[in-house]
Amino acid sequence: MDFKKVLRLIVIGDLSDVAISQVCAAHRTTVAKYRRKLHDHPLGLEQIDELTVDALRAVLGLKRQPPSNQWTEPDWDLMARRMSSEKGMVITVLHDEYFRQAENPMSYTRFRRRLSAHLKKRGPIMRQIRVAGEEAFVDFSGKRPKITDPLTGKTRPVELFVGALGHSRLIFATAVPDQSTQSWIKATVAMFDYYGGTPKYLVPDNLKAAVLHPRSHARGQILNPGFDRAMQHYGVTPLPARVRSPQDKGLVEQSVLHVKRWITLRLSGQTFHSIAELNRAIAMELDRINEKPMRRLAGRSRRDIFESEERSRLRKLPHLPFRNLEHIRSVRVPDDYHVEHRGNFYSVPHELIGEAIDLFEDQEVVSLFHNHRRVAIHPRQDGTGKVSTLRPHQPENHRYQGDHRHRYFNTWGRYQAKPIDKYLRLHLTVWKNPSATDKCARKLAELVENHGEEIVIQAADWVLAHCPDAPHIKRIERLIAQPARMDVAVEVDRDDDPAINNRNIRGANYYGRTGA
Repeated sequence: MDFKKVLRLIVIGDLSDVAISQVCAAHRTTVAKYRRKLHDHPLGLEQIDELTVDALRAVLGLKRQPPSNQWTEPDWDLMARRMSSEKGMVITVLHDEYFRQAENPMSYTRFRRRLSAHLKKRGPIMRQIRVAGEEAFVDFSGKRPKITDPLTGKTRPVELFVGALGHSRLIFATAVPDQSTQSWIKATVAMFDYYGGTPKYLVPDNLKAAVLHPRSHARGQILNPGFDRAMQHYGVTPLPARVRSPQDKGLVEQSVLHVKRWITLRLSGQTFHSIAELNRAIAMELDRINEKPMRRLAGRSRRDIFESEERSRLRKLPHLPFRNLEHIRSVRVPDDYHVEHRGNFYSVPHELIGEAIDLFEDQEVVSLFHNHRRVAIHPRQDGTGKVSTLRPHQPENHRYQGDHRHRYFNTWGRYQAKPIDKYLRLHLTVWKNPSATDKCARKLAELVENHGEEIVIQAADWVLAHCPDAPHIKRIERLIAQPARMDVAVEVDRDDDPAINNRNIRGANYYGRTGA
């Protein structure tokens, strides 16, 4: 409403109160009041143009005089500090406390107006510049959703994890059973998967799942070991907010408010029987929030800004997802470079013999770390007495022997008589051909089945004694076909005179030479 214009039209006197109210967008009773004031304090057009609005109101007696000492004044500085420092504090709560304590309390409307005016005196607020791909803010929501047991009908609250990227403000939310370290890490990893990458820094609150001791502690800041390992796996640096400093993570506080309004309240009237079912509903509402145009950003949505400006600036996810492992114990590596756990044995690099390593496990794998670096990971073995050996962990000589542990000459030969097993090992040593030794073992098995084990043992023993440099399988086949060619009663001593009493050895006379 143009105050001076109303006074001019009243002085001119051509229009009625209703007409002036329509022209000046003022209520007709207001125009009538001004007309009465001008009748009591006449003014000309020149005076109306020369005087200011405040001076005109003073002349006409329209300026209100605030009543003195009519209401009990609260400590406005204290009220302002409580609004900024206490999480979830609202003006209604402050007014209720003030109303109960004040002798002459002011109304809620006046209290809210006065407090808002005092808050504006704090000075300008600095607008933070968020670099794309640099920060993500995470926190748990104060208002928790609920799930219902389908059998008993009882409801129980679950935690709502909320995260937001600094630049695009893209929001992520998921429900987890509790605020334990395992749930916190699981939700953080799910957020990284949702974004398709990781930021440079992560700003959490000082909950125990993330921070054991804050910066202000006498021992300094100490992160939760499990959370710290997860962040190292993804290459993210945690920067926990200061204690009682919500402005350090104001972006996620605002995101939590959005999630409360647009997700939690919308889903409060629905019944969910599992966290997975609840998360599916949250995901649908989350897409609506992130795709909703923002008026202050020229109608662009969070998703638009993320896809065009921030996705490419995020770091790539590691090839293997993080496993939230439980630390079991620290142990020194024995000489066989296998660490015992729950009755089973798991290998580590043989270079670490005598070194201290940390053993971690979950329901699927066993991981071993040396100086905070993972040196081995094995599938978790069931039962007891099992051995899990990785080939790169073995020395060269162990590796060569281990390569053939599943071949037939090992799986069959090791259960045969000692001469047969010894012959197969000699065959492998001389010819250095595992495939040929495998065929030799299968041939021996065939000979044992067709001719009996005793004759095969005698032939193998004869070959070991007489021709260890050329242990052909054909020799054993010929000896079995012509048993007279071997005399098992003769014991061979390679250190004695070579003129052995055996009809198969011709001797010096055969070649026309005389003995020495």
